[in-house]
Amino acid sequence: MGDSRKEAEGAENLPEPPRGARTLAAMAVSEPGYRSWSLWPEVPSATFFTALLSLLVSGPRLFLLQPPLAPSGLSLRSEALRNWQVYRLVTYIFVYENPVSLLCGAIIIWRFAGNFERTVGTVRHCFFTVIFAIICAIIFLSFEAVSSLSKLGEVEDARGFTPVAFAMLGVNSVRSRMRRALVFGMVVPSMLVPWLLLCASWLIPQTSFLSNVCGLGIGLTYGFTYCYSIDLPERVALKLDQKFPFSLMRKISMFKYISGSSAERRAAQSRKPHGLQDDLNSLTRDRTQVPTVKVPSPNHWTAREFPTLTIS
Repeated sequence: MGDSRKEAEGAENLPEPPRGARTLAAMAVSEPGYRSWSLWPEVPSATFFTALLSLLVSGPRLFLLQPPLAPSGLSLRSEALRNWQVYRLVTYIFVYENPVSLLCGAIIIWRFAGNFERTVGTVRHCFFTVIFAIICAIIFLSFEAVSSLSKLGEVEDARGFTPVAFAMLGVNSVRSRMRRALVFGMVVPSMLVPWLLLCASWLIPQTSFLSNVCGLGIGLTYGFTYCYSIDLPERVALKLDQKFPFSLMRKISMFKYISGSSAERRAAQSRKPHGLQDDLNSLTRDRTQVPTVKVPSPNHWTAREFPTLTIS
């Protein structure tokens, strides 16, 4: 009886395994189909369908028709708006005139639109996509009209998701808590990231630099001013989560549906497991780290904190 009690006390006093080991052990006993460790990347629902719409709209023209291609009936043109084709204020973000630009657009949608959707939720992501596209189109057409009247030269047509992506990037850069970011292998202030990527957008073929500037300006303005008048309240987003088509998107388990509730998004971020490299780094750090004990200064010792020596 005494030996079993000593063994139980000894088991309670065993040191707790390091965090990295606990994570690896949890990974070992987890089910094989666990999403975090599968080869399929976690793609938000609206981000996937945005890329799919871009492929369905531009793919047949790019891969089935012979060049030269006629202008798309969904592209943004001022003469089309005179005929009340207002749908072009949104549909232009799905139009691409080059296979390389289509590939770059898919990467931009996955990288920037995906991060924005994880931050605000699927419903608000769709809402802001439409709002940013319309405002960017109106500002772009205004600059285009001024340029044509003043005979400054022809402006490249706005097309693709890039202007909306820059608007989302501007909002994230303003409201992000990170002060520095890694861009092209360099650590730079986070506020410089949108401007560096704006310069890099010159490399994307058949992309309007003016529309990208408009998108970035809209995102920075919204991020700094917190335009609540054009925001979607959380209670409305929660109601739309239960409506079509969002209720259908929620049922597709292959993609990640982001809830409109900010509390659920924070809980999901806290439950998100670390990557394998983070676990390996944690194991190394736990092995080499020397525990430290904080001892109060003798000048601040109280009667309760004063060290005592007990001899038995």
